[in-house]
Amino acid sequence: MSREGFYSVVFPGRFGRGASMVVLDAGLVVGADPDGGRYDGTYVHNAAANTIECDITIRLAPGSWAVPRAMAGTTWAPFKLKIVIPRGPFTDYAHAASTPAGKINLLLSKIRDFPA
Repeated sequence: MSREGFYSVVFPGRFGRGASMVVLDAGLVVGADPDGGRYDGTYVHNAAANTIECDITIRLAPGSWAVPRAMAGTTWAPFKLKIVIPRGPFTDYAHAASTPAGKINLLLSKIRDFPA
C-alpha cells in the first residue's frame, strides 16, 4: 500500500472558512480540524488514471459551525464523502462536495511526503 503524505484542506464558504489536515498512509485516511471535526476512511491508488480515490466518513463536532450557511449549535450526523485527487504534488486543487449543510468547495494541497 502506498504512503501518500500530508494534505491541507481549506473550505471557504458564505460565513467564513475552515481548514483541516488529512494524512493518507497505507490505504487509510485520517484527519482532523481545529473545531473537533474528524475524518476517517480509506483510499486506493488508481494507477491507470494516476489518481487517489478516497472514501471518507466525516464527523463534525456538536455545536460546530457550517461554512455554507450559519448553523451553530447543530448536532451533525456522520456523513460520507467520495473524492478523487491527483497523485503527486499539487496546490489548491478544487473539489465541489455536497454536505448536509449544503454544497461546499474544497481546496486541497499536498503539503509534504513522509520522510524517506
